Amino acid sequence: MIILPSNRLLNVLENEDSDYFSHFSKDKITVIEVDKIVGAINSALLCHPSSIITIICSGDPLFFGIGRRLIKEFGRDMVEILPDLSSIQLAFSRIKETWDDAFLMSLHGISGQKRLGYGMNDIPSFLVKYNKMAILTDSRENTPCAIAKTLISSPITANLGLIMFVCERLGYPDEKITEGKPQEFIDMPFTEPNVVVIKMDSEHVKSCEATLFVIGVGPGDPELLTLKAMRILSSVPCICVPKGKEEGSSLALSIVEGALNLEGKEIIPAYFPMKKTTTCRHELDTKWQETVKLIMDRIDKGMSVAFITLGDPTLYSTFFYLYDRLLELNSELDIQIIPGVSSINAAASRAGIPLGLADERIAILPANYVDDLEETLKRFDTVVLMKVHKVFDDVVKTLDCMGILNRALYISRAGMRDEKIFENIMDVKAEDLDYFSMMIVRK
Repeated sequence: MIILPSNRLLNVLENEDSDYFSHFSKDKITVIEVDKIVGAINSALLCHPSSIITIICSGDPLFFGIGRRLIKEFGRDMVEILPDLSSIQLAFSRIKETWDDAFLMSLHGISGQKRLGYGMNDIPSFLVKYNKMAILTDSRENTPCAIAKTLISSPITANLGLIMFVCERLGYPDEKITEGKPQEFIDMPFTEPNVVVIKMDSEHVKSCEATLFVIGVGPGDPELLTLKAMRILSSVPCICVPKGKEEGSSLALSIVEGALNLEGKEIIPAYFPMKKTTTCRHELDTKWQETVKLIMDRIDKGMSVAFITLGDPTLYSTFFYLYDRLLELNSELDIQIIPGVSSINAAASRAGIPLGLADERIAILPANYVDDLEETLKRFDTVVLMKVHKVFDDVVKTLDCMGILNRALYISRAGMRDEKIFENIMDVKAEDLDYFSMMIVRK
């Protein structure tokens, strides 16, 4: 019994190998749709358990082919696979490009649900990551035209220099290769079967001047995002998002998502462990260097990147741990810092107090780094203690000893929905202490 998955393949084999097929009677050759082949084999084996069944398919059976399913259904010992050239191999040989550095994917027969874990909308992200890719298409929704439209409409690839090849009917007498930019393929008709190859235009990348925008997104309220921040975040194809935990979410990203639709943009998570630089320098250096590489991979492709950070980028921001490392790799890198509303400003505004008037002196300190808090409180008119949650009791004791408990305010999660403000710090309970907290002491 010989099974062919399509009449097209039957016609090809009859035309090319008529002498070979003359050895078989017509009743031994059956055309069966791919989805029904397993059932047909089971029925045949039920009637004739010792029969030999041959399935002839196009391309290589184990490269997005039926081989995987047959092995899964019948086991390795029951199936013998004879490899052949795949259409993707032929495509790369025709356009004279290497394919060991390309991402290969199949959209053939995929509609709606991501059967293989990816879909049409994932193409831009894959392309940025791998620079080159090949796609098996179909005649329904995953056509070369649809791929071209996806590339043009995605913020990730819309402004990249891309070269697209459509390789039609590879190996047939009417084989055709078309090369161009994605815009040229939108309304172009193509015959099946075909393969699409996309790659970065190296000359375009060389001519692009990408910018790294470092954007302060404020303390938590999306309405505190500046107009400039909104404009840039709307235009960049890629946003780098710092997180305190690898498996956790990003507060900075949630702020931006509260103001903008980020659909289609590439989001790069960057893990910054919440540890002291004095005791965990090696681990932090490793993570910072990983983030630098992620950013420079995009910059080198001509993609502008926005690195978002809570509050203002110049005030206790993680970004400046990356600054020198980025410039070491590219001393001419265009880095633009976009200021944001700091949690200090937000907290003072929400509490309705000034931070400084006339010639008053202001000190801003991370509370858990203060060795001599009493001396600092004596020297300055206003003292802002950041991240006071871990040393709250010690600070309260110091203020009590100095007789200025009534001059202190405690604010947690300023600008966020669950913001809390305590004018009497003795009312603060353990559950009110939060990482995003501060105390403002104004004498």
